[in-house]
Amino acid sequence: MADRREKAVATAHEYHQGTIASLDAAMTRRLVASTVLTESNGGDLGITNKQGYVGRYQAGAGWLADAGYVDKHKLDAAMKHDGFDPEKTRGAEWKWASSGGMTRFLEDKSNWNQGLSLDQYKASPELQDKAFKTNSDQAYRQALKDGVLHADDKAETVAGFLKARHIAGYGGAKAAVTGGRVSRDANGTSNYDYLHDITRNRDGLNQLMARDPKTHARMDESRSEPAQANAMADGVLKHGERGQDVRALQETLAKLGYRDAQGHAPRADADYGDRTRETVQSFQRAHGLKDDGIAGPDTLQALKHAAQTPLLSNPAHPDHAMYKGALEGLEKWARRRSRIATNSNAPRRRWRSRPRSAA
Repeated sequence: MADRREKAVATAHEYHQGTIASLDAAMTRRLVASTVLTESNGGDLGITNKQGYVGRYQAGAGWLADAGYVDKHKLDAAMKHDGFDPEKTRGAEWKWASSGGMTRFLEDKSNWNQGLSLDQYKASPELQDKAFKTNSDQAYRQALKDGVLHADDKAETVAGFLKARHIAGYGGAKAAVTGGRVSRDANGTSNYDYLHDITRNRDGLNQLMARDPKTHARMDESRSEPAQANAMADGVLKHGERGQDVRALQETLAKLGYRDAQGHAPRADADYGDRTRETVQSFQRAHGLKDDGIAGPDTLQALKHAAQTPLLSNPAHPDHAMYKGALEGLEKWARRRSRIATNSNAPRRRWRSRPRSAA
């Protein structure tokens, strides 16, 4: 078991597809390590079980279709042709896989997109890790939309949910994180167990994740980030790079108030992942730059200028007096509107004309 854990940690440290969901780099790797520990003896790329689920994440055809690797229309047609209609049969993919149908489908290159094949997928850590990120990001967005998760949830909760979702399904993960029904797989492991692998360190990986996977020596804070010779050596910061220059970029973007596509400020984790790229794109669009998500010379210069220019609310800004006057005017207008609203909502006194005196 110790060897499997060490292998899982090594697999996680080799993951370079960017952060997942709202997680920082360290918790993303924690999620990867825990998932491959359960699914593939710590990250075996080519491992295939008897039903045909393949790779370090034990991918099925449906999961591969969700990641965009397999043609979903062909998948649905093949399952229906074999008598396992997903809309009519409960657990259709598992039953289809157990009959050998999924293996036959995945071995046919014409069912794959982008010129891929089963052999290419089994040989590529990049393809497998990218699919895991894609599907985990989708699950996180769905959980936010459904109110199962919230933007301020602890990282351990998000990571635990995503592991449970990957293995026990969305419904099982939802139940575990909201205190719902316990369900168990064929191994007797429950949806709660998969959640608690990370939220309660049930899998025992926390201590190993804090150690250098090559030397097994405990990493101090200065070494906890993956090494990067010099991300700025070419004058450009881009996706996949790491280091203090990336951290400085993230801190500047956050200070200036820019957000990623989900509305999150970039974490200063020194890892140029998807969230940082999206935040850079947001800054680029706001400044009329090409929104390629690469912090090149023009973007870095614009960031430097923006960071050095005081905000209108800062007395040092040359237009601060104008800003202050406009703000005071808005405050007066708001108070006036409030008084009008109060008066209009007050009960009105009804007047009656005096009765005429009798003649």
